[in-house]
Amino acid sequence: NYHDENTRRLLLYRLDQLPECSPSGLCALPNALATPTHKVGGATANSKETALTTLDEDERAMMASATSLLCSPGVYRLPHDPRAMRSKDDFWWKQLRARHFRLRKKLRNAGRGVEAAPAARSGSKSSIVPMDEEEEEEEEEELDLQQTALAHASKAECIALLTGSARLDFRDERLLSGIEAWLCQGSRHNELSAGELADCLEAFASLGYTRPLLRAALEHALLRTAADMEPKDWARTVHGALDLGIKARSPAFRSLVRQCTSQLAFLPPDDKPTFLQLAEELLEASERQVVEEARENLKKNRSSVSAVLAGARLPLEMQMLRQALAKRKKK
Repeated sequence: NYHDENTRRLLLYRLDQLPECSPSGLCALPNALATPTHKVGGATANSKETALTTLDEDERAMMASATSLLCSPGVYRLPHDPRAMRSKDDFWWKQLRARHFRLRKKLRNAGRGVEAAPAARSGSKSSIVPMDEEEEEEEEEELDLQQTALAHASKAECIALLTGSARLDFRDERLLSGIEAWLCQGSRHNELSAGELADCLEAFASLGYTRPLLRAALEHALLRTAADMEPKDWARTVHGALDLGIKARSPAFRSLVRQCTSQLAFLPPDDKPTFLQLAEELLEASERQVVEEARENLKKNRSSVSAVLAGARLPLEMQMLRQALAKRKKK
């Protein structure tokens, strides 16, 4: 969390040395460029204005270069000096180094070389079952991700890259798509904690990025971590989930509402106005979904109008939240 203007200018001056950075260093770049004036705008719900500072040309050029190194297959190359790699990147360094045919042969003769089996492609002889076009596209995307530097980032580094980009208000489709692929492939979203999920929801909502696969993955993560969500993260989580398009009547939101209702007294005083406004928006969205669902059911079953109207009710969790909010307002 150290910020110094001279250090930032030194980083911008050494743009040509950016390819020498390890994947860990590239993921830390947005937070290194961000200053205390750069704040994620997704946490503010009282107004649409954000506290973001516009990037200058040098900062945008450095972020664009880092995005290309992280997300474009084949762009990132090994550093000339292996000492630039951190100790936790040693395995990745050895793995890339073993691609050289002479070194691979030397390791194999020494009994220390392990070669992974190549993936079966539809046009290869080793393919048993032919793949359709969608499966081929998914496999190509997975192979492209494995060839990028972002594929070798850890969970903390990927979240730091996302939150740093949100602080800088740097929205790049390649970067956000790469982070989405990193989260969704291999079910890495199952490793997110409640606080990390709040950071991801806030950052994606601030950058205005949403995709069906990302929405489903984060909704599943919210359902899993709703019971562990701390009161200080409620406002960010509700705001981010609504902006990403998660339905207010979904099981994930209902689990979060149960947690908020049971621990509403522990809500920080500074977050109270923001959360109360977001809770009202959540209740309105839930009511709107009930009306829309009842209207669709009426179009399908015109004969059973009474049954359709009888089933058009708010979930019990939403009604309990409304009663709890009414009591808090009286106090």
